[in-house]
Amino acid sequence: MRLSWPKFNRQERLATSSGVPLKPYLDSREEGWRARVRRFLPWVLALWCLFQGFFFALFAPYLVVLSIAPVAVLGALVIWALPDTRYSPAKYLEPLVFGLLISLIAWPDYLAVALPGLPWITMNRLFGIPLAGLFLVCVSASPDFRTRLAATLNAVPVVWKLLTLFVVIQFISIGFSRLPFDSIQKFVLAQIDWTVVFFAACYVFMKPGRVARWAAIVWALAVFVGLIGVAEVARGQVPWAGHIPGFLRIQDPTVALVLKGGARAALGVHRLQSTSTTPLGAAEFVALALPFILQFATGNYRLAVRLAAYASTAFLFWIVLLTQARLGMIGFILAVLLQVLFWALLRVRRQKSGLIARVVVYAYPVGFCLAIASTFFFHRIRAVVWGNGPQAASNEARQVQIQTGIPKILSHPWGHGIGMGGDTLNYIDLNGLLTIDSYYLSIALEYGVLGFAVYYGLFAYAAYISSRYTISHGNRSREYGFLGAIAIALVNFIVIKSVFSQEANHPLVFMILGMAVALLWRIQREAQGVAERGP
Repeated sequence: MRLSWPKFNRQERLATSSGVPLKPYLDSREEGWRARVRRFLPWVLALWCLFQGFFFALFAPYLVVLSIAPVAVLGALVIWALPDTRYSPAKYLEPLVFGLLISLIAWPDYLAVALPGLPWITMNRLFGIPLAGLFLVCVSASPDFRTRLAATLNAVPVVWKLLTLFVVIQFISIGFSRLPFDSIQKFVLAQIDWTVVFFAACYVFMKPGRVARWAAIVWALAVFVGLIGVAEVARGQVPWAGHIPGFLRIQDPTVALVLKGGARAALGVHRLQSTSTTPLGAAEFVALALPFILQFATGNYRLAVRLAAYASTAFLFWIVLLTQARLGMIGFILAVLLQVLFWALLRVRRQKSGLIARVVVYAYPVGFCLAIASTFFFHRIRAVVWGNGPQAASNEARQVQIQTGIPKILSHPWGHGIGMGGDTLNYIDLNGLLTIDSYYLSIALEYGVLGFAVYYGLFAYAAYISSRYTISHGNRSREYGFLGAIAIALVNFIVIKSVFSQEANHPLVFMILGMAVALLWRIQREAQGVAERGP
């Protein structure tokens, strides 16, 4: 007897199938050419795996990144295909963001695991890469996460649109690069360290209390970095020099120079660098952290907190002096002057009859001009802020770089490709290393005139909108007062980048940028009468 199976339509087959697909996936068995393609794909995958294995065996360890790239693409496709679910792992974003903050400042970036053919496995990346993966999972699988994040971003739509435009410019610039594989690697790292950090910060700082916690941690890290710097100056080199475990020791001439320590040639005095790779990097971090410490000093806090903040400010002033970095002193002066202005304006709005605050506001233009003028007319102040004989070589180097770089920008106004600024400028310093001092020059060389305008326009607009809301809403909440600190930090960043091109503190800056967006979202919800509720 011949057995025959009953014929079912597609819906009946789905209902009676012995295989049970996971919800919300459905059994998508097809007939015809789709079925043939599906049967053919495993063979294509097998051939690709053979080719991939041959490629890896032939070129490892020199082209390991290219071998890993298809795996990363497959991982991204898996994340994209995740079904929507009510459960969201977004609660783990907060510890990763704060872990990234602490590792960024407290752990030297050059103490890392260096495997052949791979980028350095630094402490920052041990937090940054999981943060990026978790963020993508949240975006792909959680409708609630997407809704909350979109609402936060739309509070200040200009910021995320400018950032998105800059990412597009970064991607397009790869096509102009002389070394496209290096530029691709640089692009991926920039999205992890900058873009993902910004979007994750927008979500994390939606909840009240997290901004103040972040500022307190930055305050503690600034003091920690300063104390390490004091020990470094006493020893003449960083404390861990000569005590680095073998698996964290990187054989690189740049790392050797960092561990050796630096001194300005004309003075012969050791320059503090602490956990940063350069004295300028340490001074930049202090300039970015100082506005938040000043907010604790002038805000509505207990007397003990305010006194500790004032003491920390004095200590960090000494630390900036030990770095011998003029950019740190300029950032310090700007932070103090702008904080005084915000304090006076908020005081006038809170106390209509306050005399001291009104005097400060009305006399501020004259006082500001006198403060700036003192940096030119008083010899000791001019030497610290603008430099004199010992800084002549540094000034001349920047002038030569500008004279060399501007014609190259004008000849290629669309840019030379992400990560190609130093190679395009081709300036060699006294240590025989390729270098570029001004980040203005670096951005223009890499991304062109449009990229320069979008990048600095992003931070300038965020500083403007934060300062505007500080004056109008800074008295309503202690956390809203940190908008003024955010505005000052972003102004300091824009000014400092005119003479300093290192990107080590960029994740911190993009974190601050996301924090500004989250605070502005909370202000707008409060204005609409919606009770605050963080993620």
